[in-house]
Amino acid sequence: MVGSGTLLPDAERGSSSCHIQAGAVSLLIDAGAGTLHGLARAGLEWRSIDIIAISHYHPDHVSDLAALLAAFKYDRGDRPLTLLGPVGFAAFLERLAALYGSWILGPSRPLTVVELPPGDRWLAHDSVTSSTEREGAPPPARAIAVTAQSTPHTDESIAFRIETPLGAVGYTADTGPSEALHGFLRGVRVLVTECARTDPPAVEGHLSPASVTRLIAEAAPELTVVSHVYPPARPEELVDEIAAGVDGRVVAARDGARIVVATHGVVVDPPLKRS
Repeated sequence: MVGSGTLLPDAERGSSSCHIQAGAVSLLIDAGAGTLHGLARAGLEWRSIDIIAISHYHPDHVSDLAALLAAFKYDRGDRPLTLLGPVGFAAFLERLAALYGSWILGPSRPLTVVELPPGDRWLAHDSVTSSTEREGAPPPARAIAVTAQSTPHTDESIAFRIETPLGAVGYTADTGPSEALHGFLRGVRVLVTECARTDPPAVEGHLSPASVTRLIAEAAPELTVVSHVYPPARPEELVDEIAAGVDGRVVAARDGARIVVATHGVVVDPPLKRS
C-alpha cells in the first residue's frame, strides 16, 4: 500500500496508490498525490515499474502521474513502460502533454499506452511483453493478467482484477455499490476496497460499511483491506463495523504496509489493525 488516504491532507496516509509485484512484473495502480515519494518511503524501486494502471482521472488517483513520468526522464534505461487506463486514456494523456510538455508521451523509456475496455484482459509476462484478449483461462505461469470493470463513480472509472499464479487481487478504486462488481471480484484472495462514507452515505458514487459488507460477502476474499476513508471517520472505526458483519479478515490500510500472497495464506507485514 503506497497511498491509503483520500484527497484531504493526512499526515499518515497519502492519496490512492497500490503496488503489486508478481514475479518480475512491477505494477503500480493509481498515482494520487504523494505517490512518487511514497514509493521511496516504502522501499520500492520506482525505476523498476513496468506498468502504471489508472482507474480514473480524479486528482487523488492521478495527480502524481506527471511527476512519475518526469522522474522517468532522468532514467535512461531501456525497460519498457506501459500506461494502462480506461477507454479515452490516450486522449487524457494528450491533454496532459499539452499542459506539461511532450515528454509526457516520451519519458526516455519505450512507452506503450493501452486502453482497457471493461471485460478485456491484458497480459503482462515477466519479459513485460503483453497482449490483450477477452476474459478466459488463468494467466500463464510467469505472467499476470489485468481485467477492468466499469464502476458507478465517473463516466470512465474502472475497478481492476489482477490475476497472478498465486491467485487474484481486487482493487475497487472509487465506486458506488454495484452488483456487477460483486461478480467481478468473486474469488479474489485480497480485496483492496474503498469505504469513503459512513452509513447512511451522504453522497452517491462511494461505498460505506454496509455496502462493503455486501461486497465482501459476495467476493469472499481471504483478506479485505479498507482504504480511502474520508474524515472525520477513522479507518479503524469503519473496519470494526465491517468486520462485525462478515467472515474473514478485515484490516485498515496503512501507507507502507506489505501484503504477501503465498500458497499457504496471506500475510500482512507489519501487522495491521483488525477489530
